[in-house]
Amino acid sequence: MFLFSWITGTSVFVPRYLFLSLPGAAFLATMMVAPFLPNHAWRPLAALVGVGVLLSLGSWPRPSPQHHGSQWREAAIAINEIRSMRADTPVLCPSPFVEAQPPAWSPAYSISGFLYSHLQAYPVRGRIYPFPCQTSPEAEAYAASLAKGVLPAAGEFVIYGGKGSVLFWRDWFLARPELWGWRSRTLGSFGDVGAVLFEKRESPKYLHPSRLKPMLTQRICDGERKSTQCSSLARAAS
Repeated sequence: MFLFSWITGTSVFVPRYLFLSLPGAAFLATMMVAPFLPNHAWRPLAALVGVGVLLSLGSWPRPSPQHHGSQWREAAIAINEIRSMRADTPVLCPSPFVEAQPPAWSPAYSISGFLYSHLQAYPVRGRIYPFPCQTSPEAEAYAASLAKGVLPAAGEFVIYGGKGSVLFWRDWFLARPELWGWRSRTLGSFGDVGAVLFEKRESPKYLHPSRLKPMLTQRICDGERKSTQCSSLARAAS
Protein backbone atom coordinates (compact mmCIF):
# COMPACT_ATOMS: atom_id res chain seq x y z
CA MET A 1 0.00 0.00 0.00
CA PHE A 2 2.85 2.36 0.82
CA LEU A 3 4.59 1.68 -2.50
CA PHE A 4 1.35 2.14 -4.45
CA SER A 5 0.66 5.46 -2.72
CA TRP A 6 4.23 6.68 -3.23
CA ILE A 7 4.49 5.67 -6.90
CA THR A 8 1.05 6.81 -8.06
CA GLY A 9 0.67 9.84 -5.78
CA THR A 10 -2.78 8.56 -4.74
CA SER A 11 -2.90 7.76 -1.03
CA VAL A 12 -4.79 4.63 -0.08
CA PHE A 13 -4.17 5.07 3.63
CA VAL A 14 -7.84 5.65 4.33
CA PRO A 15 -9.02 4.48 7.79
CA ARG A 16 -11.78 2.27 6.40
CA TYR A 17 -9.21 0.44 4.28
CA LEU A 18 -6.90 -0.10 7.25
CA PHE A 19 -9.73 -1.48 9.40
CA LEU A 20 -9.61 -4.67 7.31
CA SER A 21 -6.12 -5.39 8.59
CA LEU A 22 -6.96 -5.07 12.31
CA PRO A 23 -7.87 -8.76 12.86
CA GLY A 24 -4.65 -9.85 11.17
CA ALA A 25 -2.62 -7.41 13.28
CA ALA A 26 -4.25 -8.77 16.46
CA PHE A 27 -3.48 -12.38 15.51
CA LEU A 28 0.11 -11.47 14.60
CA ALA A 29 0.66 -9.73 17.94
CA THR A 30 -0.77 -12.76 19.77
CA MET A 31 1.54 -15.15 17.91
CA MET A 32 4.56 -13.02 18.73
CA VAL A 33 3.94 -12.95 22.51
CA ALA A 34 2.58 -16.51 22.81
CA PRO A 35 6.01 -18.24 23.21
CA PHE A 36 6.91 -15.96 26.12
CA LEU A 37 3.57 -15.89 27.97
CA PRO A 38 2.66 -18.59 30.54
CA ASN A 39 -0.82 -20.11 30.43
CA HIS A 40 -2.04 -18.53 33.67
CA ALA A 41 -1.26 -15.00 32.38
CA TRP A 42 -3.54 -15.03 29.32
CA ARG A 43 -6.74 -13.92 31.03
CA PRO A 44 -5.19 -11.16 33.19
CA LEU A 45 -3.32 -9.82 30.16
CA ALA A 46 -6.45 -9.90 27.99
CA ALA A 47 -8.35 -7.98 30.68
CA LEU A 48 -5.50 -5.46 30.93
CA VAL A 49 -5.53 -4.89 27.16
CA GLY A 50 -9.31 -4.43 27.19
CA VAL A 51 -9.14 -1.85 29.99
CA GLY A 52 -6.33 -0.05 28.19
CA VAL A 53 -8.38 0.20 25.01
CA LEU A 54 -11.36 1.59 26.90
CA LEU A 55 -9.21 4.15 28.72
CA SER A 56 -7.39 5.33 25.59
CA LEU A 57 -10.27 5.31 23.09
CA GLY A 58 -13.34 5.80 25.26
CA SER A 59 -15.07 9.20 25.53
CA TRP A 60 -15.53 9.19 29.27
CA PRO A 61 -16.46 12.87 29.83
CA ARG A 62 -19.62 12.39 27.73
CA PRO A 63 -22.33 9.96 28.95
CA SER A 64 -23.51 9.32 25.39
CA PRO A 65 -20.47 9.64 23.10
CA GLN A 66 -20.75 9.73 19.34
CA HIS A 67 -19.39 6.75 17.46
CA HIS A 68 -18.33 8.89 14.51
CA GLY A 69 -17.82 12.55 13.67
CA SER A 70 -20.17 12.45 10.68
CA GLN A 71 -23.62 13.74 11.61
CA TRP A 72 -25.43 12.92 8.36
CA ARG A 73 -28.81 12.50 10.04
CA GLU A 74 -28.76 15.95 11.65
CA ALA A 75 -27.61 17.59 8.42
CA ALA A 76 -30.37 15.88 6.43
CA ILE A 77 -32.97 16.98 8.98
CA ALA A 78 -31.76 20.59 8.76
CA ILE A 79 -32.07 20.53 4.96
CA ASN A 80 -35.53 18.96 5.01
CA GLU A 81 -36.70 21.61 7.48
CA ILE A 82 -36.00 24.47 5.05
CA ARG A 83 -39.46 25.90 4.44
CA SER A 84 -38.80 26.97 0.88
CA MET A 85 -37.42 23.58 -0.21
CA ARG A 86 -39.23 22.12 -3.21
CA ALA A 87 -39.02 18.83 -4.99
CA ASP A 88 -37.00 20.47 -7.77
CA THR A 89 -34.67 22.53 -5.55
CA PRO A 90 -31.10 21.64 -6.60
CA VAL A 91 -29.07 19.80 -3.97
CA LEU A 92 -25.42 19.49 -4.95
CA CYS A 93 -23.93 16.43 -3.25
CA PRO A 94 -20.15 15.97 -3.23
CA SER A 95 -19.49 12.31 -2.52
CA PRO A 96 -17.66 11.57 0.77
CA PHE A 97 -15.86 8.64 -0.88
CA VAL A 98 -12.38 9.18 -2.29
CA GLU A 99 -13.27 6.83 -5.15
CA ALA A 100 -15.66 9.47 -6.52
CA GLN A 101 -13.27 10.86 -9.12
CA PRO A 102 -13.12 10.63 -12.91
CA PRO A 103 -13.28 8.26 -14.67
CA ALA A 104 -15.29 6.31 -12.07
CA TRP A 105 -17.38 9.43 -11.42
CA SER A 106 -19.32 11.42 -13.98
CA PRO A 107 -22.36 13.73 -13.79
CA ALA A 108 -24.43 10.79 -15.02
CA TYR A 109 -23.43 8.58 -12.07
CA SER A 110 -26.52 7.10 -10.41
CA ILE A 111 -27.28 8.49 -6.95
CA SER A 112 -28.37 4.99 -5.94
CA GLY A 113 -24.80 3.76 -6.44
CA PHE A 114 -22.13 3.11 -3.84
CA LEU A 115 -20.59 6.60 -4.04
CA TYR A 116 -23.81 8.16 -2.71
CA SER A 117 -24.98 5.37 -0.41
CA HIS A 118 -25.40 7.82 2.47
CA LEU A 119 -28.34 9.37 0.62
CA GLN A 120 -30.22 6.09 0.95
CA ALA A 121 -29.94 6.20 4.73
CA TYR A 122 -30.36 9.97 5.13
CA PRO A 123 -32.38 11.23 2.16
CA VAL A 124 -33.07 14.91 1.54
CA ARG A 125 -35.76 16.71 -0.39
CA GLY A 126 -34.88 18.32 -3.68
CA ARG A 127 -33.24 17.20 -6.90
CA ILE A 128 -29.84 15.61 -6.37
CA TYR A 129 -26.89 16.65 -8.53
CA PRO A 130 -23.93 14.33 -7.87
CA PHE A 131 -20.50 15.89 -7.44
CA PRO A 132 -17.13 14.15 -7.02
CA CYS A 133 -15.09 13.96 -3.83
CA GLN A 134 -12.44 16.36 -5.16
CA THR A 135 -12.40 19.05 -7.78
CA SER A 136 -11.30 18.32 -11.32
CA PRO A 137 -11.65 19.97 -14.74
CA GLU A 138 -14.68 17.77 -15.43
CA ALA A 139 -16.29 18.69 -12.11
CA GLU A 140 -15.74 22.43 -12.58
CA ALA A 141 -17.08 22.32 -16.12
CA TYR A 142 -20.18 20.57 -14.79
CA ALA A 143 -20.54 23.12 -11.98
CA ALA A 144 -20.16 25.99 -14.44
CA SER A 145 -22.96 24.61 -16.60
CA LEU A 146 -25.24 24.49 -13.55
CA ALA A 147 -24.28 28.03 -12.53
CA LYS A 148 -25.27 29.30 -15.97
CA GLY A 149 -28.74 27.81 -16.03
CA VAL A 150 -30.17 25.48 -13.41
CA LEU A 151 -29.08 27.30 -10.24
CA PRO A 152 -30.12 30.88 -11.16
CA ALA A 153 -33.47 29.59 -12.41
CA ALA A 154 -34.11 27.77 -9.12
CA GLY A 155 -33.56 30.83 -6.93
CA GLU A 156 -31.93 28.73 -4.20
CA PHE A 157 -29.88 25.56 -3.85
CA VAL A 158 -28.11 23.47 -1.22
CA ILE A 159 -24.64 21.95 -1.05
CA TYR A 160 -24.62 18.82 1.12
CA GLY A 161 -21.67 16.49 1.68
CA GLY A 162 -18.30 16.26 3.37
CA LYS A 163 -17.42 19.51 5.11
CA GLY A 164 -14.21 20.14 3.17
CA SER A 165 -15.89 19.61 -0.19
CA VAL A 166 -18.89 21.72 0.79
CA LEU A 167 -16.69 24.65 1.80
CA PHE A 168 -14.69 24.40 -1.41
CA TRP A 169 -17.78 24.47 -3.62
CA ARG A 170 -19.34 27.21 -1.51
CA ASP A 171 -16.38 29.49 -2.21
CA TRP A 172 -16.29 28.38 -5.84
CA PHE A 173 -19.93 29.30 -6.46
CA LEU A 174 -19.66 32.58 -4.52
CA ALA A 175 -16.96 33.63 -6.99
CA ARG A 176 -19.13 32.93 -10.03
CA PRO A 177 -20.40 36.05 -11.84
CA GLU A 178 -23.72 34.32 -12.53
CA LEU A 179 -24.44 34.23 -8.80
CA TRP A 180 -23.75 37.86 -7.90
CA GLY A 181 -26.52 39.02 -5.62
CA TRP A 182 -26.66 35.66 -3.81
CA ARG A 183 -25.71 34.85 -0.25
CA SER A 184 -24.87 31.60 1.51
CA ARG A 185 -25.45 30.46 5.07
CA THR A 186 -24.41 27.36 6.95
CA LEU A 187 -27.32 25.29 8.23
CA GLY A 188 -25.52 24.17 11.37
CA SER A 189 -22.55 22.29 12.80
CA PHE A 190 -22.58 18.62 11.83
CA GLY A 191 -19.07 17.38 12.56
CA ASP A 192 -17.23 16.62 9.34
CA VAL A 193 -20.46 16.97 7.32
CA GLY A 194 -21.41 20.27 5.73
CA ALA A 195 -24.72 21.76 4.61
CA VAL A 196 -24.89 25.23 3.03
CA LEU A 197 -27.92 27.03 1.64
CA PHE A 198 -27.57 29.51 -1.24
CA GLU A 199 -30.30 32.11 -1.60
CA LYS A 200 -30.83 34.87 -4.12
CA ARG A 201 -30.99 38.20 -2.35
CA GLU A 202 -30.89 41.58 -4.05
CA SER A 203 -29.40 44.15 -1.69
CA PRO A 204 -26.68 46.79 -2.00
CA LYS A 205 -24.28 44.56 -0.11
CA TYR A 206 -24.42 41.92 -2.85
CA LEU A 207 -24.74 44.10 -5.96
CA HIS A 208 -22.77 43.21 -9.06
CA PRO A 209 -19.61 45.37 -9.51
CA SER A 210 -20.92 46.64 -12.85
CA ARG A 211 -23.81 48.24 -10.96
CA LEU A 212 -21.68 49.63 -8.15
CA LYS A 213 -19.67 51.95 -10.41
CA PRO A 214 -22.53 54.23 -11.58
CA MET A 215 -24.07 54.22 -8.10
CA LEU A 216 -20.77 55.27 -6.52
CA THR A 217 -20.22 57.95 -9.12
CA GLN A 218 -23.72 59.34 -8.60
CA ARG A 219 -23.28 59.47 -4.83
CA ILE A 220 -20.00 61.32 -5.16
CA CYS A 221 -21.50 63.79 -7.61
CA ASP A 222 -24.51 64.41 -5.36
CA GLY A 223 -22.18 65.36 -2.55
CA GLU A 224 -20.16 67.83 -4.60
CA ARG A 225 -21.31 71.41 -5.03
CA LYS A 226 -19.34 72.28 -8.12
CA SER A 227 -20.35 70.73 -11.41
CA THR A 228 -16.78 70.79 -12.68
CA GLN A 229 -15.65 68.54 -9.84
CA CYS A 230 -18.55 66.18 -10.52
CA SER A 231 -17.66 65.93 -14.19
CA SER A 232 -14.04 65.13 -13.44
CA LEU A 233 -15.05 62.40 -10.96
CA ALA A 234 -17.39 60.87 -13.47
CA ARG A 235 -14.67 60.76 -16.12
CA ALA A 236 -12.22 59.20 -13.65
CA ALA A 237 -14.67 56.42 -12.72
CA SER A 238 -15.57 55.61 -16.33
